[in-house]
Amino acid sequence: MPPDVEIADETSLTAIDRWERWVWNLTVLLACGMAFTLRSAEPDLWGHVQYGREVLMHGLPFTTTYSYTAEGYRWINHENLSEIAFAYAADTYGPWALLLGKCVMGTVIVGWIYLRAQHRKVRTIIATATALLVAVNLTCSWHVRPHLFSYFFFALLIGILSRAFRGWEDHWHLPRGYRSARADRTRTIHEGTHVGRVAWLIPLLIGLWANTHGGFAAGLVVFVAYVALRSIEAACSLNSKRIPLIRHLLLIASIAALATFVNPYGVRLHLWMWNALGAPRPEITEWQPLSWHDESFIPFLLLATTTVVGLAASRRPIDFTHLAILTLVAWQAVTHNRHVPFFAIAVGFWMPQHWESVAWRISGAAQQAVRSGNYVDWFPTISLGATSALLALALAQRVCELPVDTRTYPVDAVDFISKHKLHGRMIVTFNWAQYVLAAVGTPVESNHGISVQFDGRFRTCYPQEIIDEHFDFVLGTAPHVPRYRLAHSPTNDDARILRRGNPNLVLISRRQSHSTTIMQQQRDDWALLYEDSLCQLWGRRNIYDDQDGCDFLPHEQRLVTPNRQPSVDYIAWPAFPPTSEPHTRFANRQPGLATPYSEQPQL
Repeated sequence: MPPDVEIADETSLTAIDRWERWVWNLTVLLACGMAFTLRSAEPDLWGHVQYGREVLMHGLPFTTTYSYTAEGYRWINHENLSEIAFAYAADTYGPWALLLGKCVMGTVIVGWIYLRAQHRKVRTIIATATALLVAVNLTCSWHVRPHLFSYFFFALLIGILSRAFRGWEDHWHLPRGYRSARADRTRTIHEGTHVGRVAWLIPLLIGLWANTHGGFAAGLVVFVAYVALRSIEAACSLNSKRIPLIRHLLLIASIAALATFVNPYGVRLHLWMWNALGAPRPEITEWQPLSWHDESFIPFLLLATTTVVGLAASRRPIDFTHLAILTLVAWQAVTHNRHVPFFAIAVGFWMPQHWESVAWRISGAAQQAVRSGNYVDWFPTISLGATSALLALALAQRVCELPVDTRTYPVDAVDFISKHKLHGRMIVTFNWAQYVLAAVGTPVESNHGISVQFDGRFRTCYPQEIIDEHFDFVLGTAPHVPRYRLAHSPTNDDARILRRGNPNLVLISRRQSHSTTIMQQQRDDWALLYEDSLCQLWGRRNIYDDQDGCDFLPHEQRLVTPNRQPSVDYIAWPAFPPTSEPHTRFANRQPGLATPYSEQPQL
């Protein structure tokens, strides 16, 4: 195969050629940007914004808040900076800023991959296909959540490494590759001795990452593995500077590891992560292995297949370190589907030149008969411009508001709770807890409102015994139900949760039949206060049936309509009831955020 294909000579491009290329690049980036406008409220988003706001207002809490079962229990929050960013954006500009931010982050990643491929003389059609394939693989994970920072920082990590090891990459430096290019490999490794100035950005990146999201552990592992593999390659070279180079690389890796200890919790963060990550989380879908019914399965299968074919059929040298890292990240993606974006990003940076090689083998030199710089002369420039304008308008519309699906979240039930000023200790199903605590929860400065039994913060601020009790109640312990319980947890008692801490309210999903069955069995002690097609709200009879009590709720004020559907399908985030006291905590809300969302989005 000839060397890098010269796609376009800037000096030979006409004005229309340059315009066509610019508009084509813009169209590609806008099309990829559409993949990052997924408009569905993530269950933990309310909590992330609320926790970030409270850090700004009251400082960092070190024990569990909003919970009556874990009061005083340590809280290792590995998402502090991301939550502060979310709170500031939501309070200062509104939820559209969150949507715009996640769209920009995704587009920057894919745009970097796309422009890097073009810079390396990969044909535009292959660079475009790469960008679109990576974007599609990121789509399912691209919610407004702290994970976005891990994906973004991982892209920065890969980009910095590619820059730092420029001249070293894309060669096989192990003994098998030495036989025909001794002088070339010596030059290549020698160029690699200048990695220090750029690579020193990585400890700063890892340190920032450790205060933003727990995914820094994945980034640190990849970086250490990368440094170890490059050190092996350097040790196998014949360059006399290999020992100082190896020492330099190991020093950078060591400082990057030490940078992770610069956080509010110090070594406690690492001890917690070691224990937490060592325990399975089968109750959470994204921690389960990738399976054929996942939304991300088909895009991942396509990406993995083209990667294997590209590596097998490429005539370019294969980089041993890239191959090892891709294998490591692919294994993690198959094991936990939340890691699919890491694999997609690594593939986007490292595979285009191999796909270019395969395309060259298939198409041959005949493709070079096309005039230099001829990117899209089959596509009229005016059509490209119109397409870009339509995509820009669609993007602008999709980042205006964040809809909350009332068929997924108990918006009407929370409005009922707020309207009747119900307060106290509530058991609420896992995915709704942070919405409830943000809408009607107990503020830091007040003793009124709702405190919850358990929420999406999971092991960061709850002991495993509380987690076991919650999922015993919600999911049960049948053999077919994916569960993890400590060996020394109390024997299964589905109703134990109703006795711990003396809760007075229970909000559950009717789709979780195990919990509804338990509540039906407890009707002597619990009364149904509210019911619709989505959820049930139960209250203790000795509180809400007591006509002499201050919390008595007359039967005519209770709303039990099992077939009742929401009046609207979507409401703009944060979907708080107007009568909610904690609602005032969103002092800078945009007008209309608690009003029905008029357009049914295509989620």
